[in-house]
Amino acid sequence: MPAVNQVLPLTERPNGDNNTAANSKTIPQDDEVAPELATVVELEEKPSEDMVEFRQDEFDDLDYTVEGKCAQTVDSCMRYVQSKLSASLPVLKYILAGLAVAAYFAYFGYSMYCSFGDEGSLRLLWLTCGVVFFAGVYFFKRFFGEKFYNAVLAKPIEACSKFIDQHSTIFSIVGTVAFLAYFFGFIIGIGSQNSGNLISGVGVLTIILITLLLSAHPTRVNWRPVMGGLTIQITFAALLLRTQPGYQAFSFVGDRVAEFIQHVDAGAEFVFGADFRDHFFAFSVLSVIVFFSSFIALLFHLEVLQVIIEKLGWLMQKAMGTTSGESLVAAANIFIGQTEAPLLIRPFVGRMTNSELHAVITSGFATIAGGVLAAYIGLGVEARHLLSASVMVKMGSYRNAIDAMGTGAINSIPLVGAIAVNLIAFISMLTFLNTTLTWFGRRACLNVDLTFELICGYLFWPIAYVIGISSIDCSRVAELIGVKFFINEFVAYQRFNTYRTNRIEFLKLNSTDYYWEGNNVILPNSNTTLVGGLLFEDRSLTIVTYALCGFANISSIGIQLGMFSVLTPKRKNEIVPLVLRGVITGTLANLLTASIAGIFYNPTST
Repeated sequence: MPAVNQVLPLTERPNGDNNTAANSKTIPQDDEVAPELATVVELEEKPSEDMVEFRQDEFDDLDYTVEGKCAQTVDSCMRYVQSKLSASLPVLKYILAGLAVAAYFAYFGYSMYCSFGDEGSLRLLWLTCGVVFFAGVYFFKRFFGEKFYNAVLAKPIEACSKFIDQHSTIFSIVGTVAFLAYFFGFIIGIGSQNSGNLISGVGVLTIILITLLLSAHPTRVNWRPVMGGLTIQITFAALLLRTQPGYQAFSFVGDRVAEFIQHVDAGAEFVFGADFRDHFFAFSVLSVIVFFSSFIALLFHLEVLQVIIEKLGWLMQKAMGTTSGESLVAAANIFIGQTEAPLLIRPFVGRMTNSELHAVITSGFATIAGGVLAAYIGLGVEARHLLSASVMVKMGSYRNAIDAMGTGAINSIPLVGAIAVNLIAFISMLTFLNTTLTWFGRRACLNVDLTFELICGYLFWPIAYVIGISSIDCSRVAELIGVKFFINEFVAYQRFNTYRTNRIEFLKLNSTDYYWEGNNVILPNSNTTLVGGLLFEDRSLTIVTYALCGFANISSIGIQLGMFSVLTPKRKNEIVPLVLRGVITGTLANLLTASIAGIFYNPTST
């Protein structure tokens, strides 16, 4: 088909100039456009309404004459009022903002006077102090930041940077020695109190050694990000698991997040009825994703999320020496999914090195999105551990807050649907696989059911042991690790929740007489069957919470391949091996985090 010209629809001008020759635009046809799309739009002498593009600004700029003295007087008054309002609008904004701030502080003062001392008043106090602090920092940076930096900080920072550059070798040696002393000091000091903690320390070293052996260039590893990342993780774990203020702070935040998520019950009950909990997963857990996705979209519209991601990315970049692209995606993965986070650096993906791409891919595999994290909390997983392990929704441009919440909820539909249908498919296939394996096992006269979980229990038993799991729970934790890697983390967390609830029941019955019958635990004294088994130790529950907290599984490989093949199609052959290596690295990252949690595990703080 010969190339043709596409004539764009004519825009009807307010002055009535509809001269086709003067106003139409002709664009040469792109060779890559399909022939059936190359059409000529025939214009009528007067365009129809659906072909006319109205531009309000064109009408606003027109000069028009108003006839009649009364009309002219009204028009003059309106123009005068509009000009005065436009001139005083900035002042009115400041006045209204000042009144709002004054009203809030009046409320705050009266609230402190009425009910100071209870938990609610303390929450209000901390919230107000936090807002005042960050607002003060913002306004100080906006009005005095540059002057303060130039007058006070510029010369010292420049001198320090120059001194560090001149003695970079000495600082590298001192930093390495300090890190090793810090790391091994913690392992030896805490490991001497509990042999399980010491085994977890060995697990950290083992995982680092495995990643080194799997590295494409073992002799060219940049150890600064490794030491920086481990330092952050160790500090984080020490604050959460070994200090009372840190434990209380994370517990407080975790409780507030869980409390916030419970509000989804109101919407679920309204839509599905009072008995919606009878179908707990479909109507309660998946509803959490809709609610949280809407909330995240609102934060994005208010530009709160962008600030948090930017600051976290800056912190990671300074602490670990990673590039800005790597740091930004790693920070964004805490809140948004593995397919959405790379879109933040879309213009730069094609120019990134393989090392940078591998880091970006791995950060997607090693974390979970905010909406999915909320769903896990809905399943009953400890919120404080999930928050520290992962430290949703497609984002776009919204007209207002209502549009943001509505669009965020609508954008969660593919995620909710994907989770539901994947669980149906994978659990069904797992049941089929287990039935088939059991049939083959019976032909070989096996006395136990040969299942996928049983195979994983043997295959991943050494990994479960080396991250600090007690031998009594190693088989079931190994099964969870295998299910998470070969199927997905949602199925693994569902089974984990069964182990957790059965353990609670086991402790309530306080029975020491039990035996296993297949996958079930039988308590003869109370005539109770704990269907699905349990994890006996709280330490195992804590460690496995971290080990499962990531998207690193076989089914996610296709998601990452599809995403990066679109972002950089010319490098598709490079992407395939990077994604395959990334899923392994992401799994090792989850196990590394679990090992560090095992080092600092403290029975009195869980």
